[in-house]
Amino acid sequence: MTFTFFKRGLLLGISLFFISGTAASSDRLTGPALKKEIIAQAQKLGVQLAPVIADHKVFYPCATDLKIEPKFDSWETIQVSCTEPYAWKLVFRSHVVSAELAASKEGQNRKETYSYVVFDRPVQKGTVLSVADIATVMDFSTWVPGAFSNKDQIIGRKLAQSVPKGVPILARHLTLDFAIEKNAIIDIILDRSGIQVTGKAIALSDGQIGEIISVANLTSGTKLKALIKNRHQAQIISKQLN
Repeated sequence: MTFTFFKRGLLLGISLFFISGTAASSDRLTGPALKKEIIAQAQKLGVQLAPVIADHKVFYPCATDLKIEPKFDSWETIQVSCTEPYAWKLVFRSHVVSAELAASKEGQNRKETYSYVVFDRPVQKGTVLSVADIATVMDFSTWVPGAFSNKDQIIGRKLAQSVPKGVPILARHLTLDFAIEKNAIIDIILDRSGIQVTGKAIALSDGQIGEIISVANLTSGTKLKALIKNRHQAQIISKQLN
C-alpha cells in the first residue's frame, strides 16, 4: 500500500514536471516571433532591416514589452532586452535594407516609396552637418513625419542628439534654427494649376525650414498659412481662418 501510494505520487510529480516544462516552453519567444517584433519596432523609426535570427531558435520568455534598440549607434547590431519575469539581454546582427534591395524585391509591383536623407554612419550629438556628413537620400516604404527629404535643408544645422546609421533625419534631431524670424519680409509663392504667383509678406512668427507659419500679405494684409522653403521664401498653403 505504501509502495503504491509512493509510486502514484512519483508519477504525479513527473507529470506535473513535464506539464510545467511544456507551459514554460510555450511562453518562450521563437525566432520568427522575435524577428517580427524587431522589424515592427524598426519600421516605426523609419528603418527597414532584416534581422539575422534562425527560425528554429527559441529564446527566453518576456511578460512585458520588449526593449529593442540599435547598439553602438547602428541598426546593424540590435540589442533586445526584457525585465519580466526575469531580466535578460540579447544582441543580434541585422542587414539594413537599401533602396536598391527594396526595389529588386518589389519589382513591377513596387509600392509608393518616400525619400529621406540618412547617414551612412553614426553621427554624434553636437555635429554641425556638412555635405560630407550626409550620406544619401534613401527610399522608405512608410511615411516618416518630420523627416527631411532635401539635403540642402540640413546643411549647416547642428545635431541636438546622436543619430544612428540609416535613420531618417528628423526635425527633433536638430537644434532650433529659425530660418525665418518674426516680422521678416519674405517672398511668398502660390502655385495653382501650373500657374505660379509671387509676392511679398511679413512673417507673423518664427519658423524653421519645413514648418508652417502665419504670414500677412504686404499689399492686402490678408493672413495666410505658408510652408517655409528656405531662409527667404515660403509657399502659400491656405488662407488663414479668422
